[in-house]
Amino acid sequence: LMLLKVEESRQSQLVVAVLIVTSLSILGMSFAGHWSIVVILDVVAGIMISVLTNMISTIFIQRSPSEMRGRIGAALNAFINTGMIGALLISGPLIDWIGTRKLLAVAGIVALLLIGIFSPALFREKVFEVEEQ
Repeated sequence: LMLLKVEESRQSQLVVAVLIVTSLSILGMSFAGHWSIVVILDVVAGIMISVLTNMISTIFIQRSPSEMRGRIGAALNAFINTGMIGALLISGPLIDWIGTRKLLAVAGIVALLLIGIFSPALFREKVFEVEEQ
């Protein structure tokens, strides 16, 4: 991934595209008729999450003042780790309650709805830029 160069003007579009592919992969797992399809979609989702993590880190590092990069990187890692732990805490009881397939369908649909609601903000100019003081 480090060999890929994405122009700054296209980074937010790549983030949205990766989120859409990941959401569709999760949604697709809920309809999969065979375990091999689930494995393929899971691999796609895993690759997309790696791309997303790298893109978000790159965006924050590129657009942060150099004296703040360590703190911003630490906060970003804490946010990602908290999200993963929170997702595990929430998904366990939900799987017991509604089942795996339904939970995957709900997660995929909710993710696509959130992308539709929040992605227009990524296309505004200077969304990630930090003001110089």
